[in-house]
Amino acid sequence: MTDSDVTGMIGTPVFPEHRPQPHYANVVQIMPTPWDIKITFALFDTPMSDDIPKDQVPVFRPTVVTEVILPLRTARELVPLLNQMIANHDSQYGSPGGPPQ
Repeated sequence: MTDSDVTGMIGTPVFPEHRPQPHYANVVQIMPTPWDIKITFALFDTPMSDDIPKDQVPVFRPTVVTEVILPLRTARELVPLLNQMIANHDSQYGSPGGPPQ
């Protein structure tokens, strides 16, 4: 029996007893490898303007909250799913900064 002989379907994910905490991210970086796609999620948290010295050019660095490495096949499957979720969101709530398109 080979992998191509196995049929079935993937069900709903099962969470472990100690469920991982969700992370909020507002920055994403995607890096390819020859076999996978590495997605790094980070949080860009800007300081209050009073905390920035007036005589310096500030450098803001997002803080990485998590990284996910996906096989190329899974990354390809993710693209249409994200597009559909965004379209559903925009039709229900409107696009950020404007009405639904």
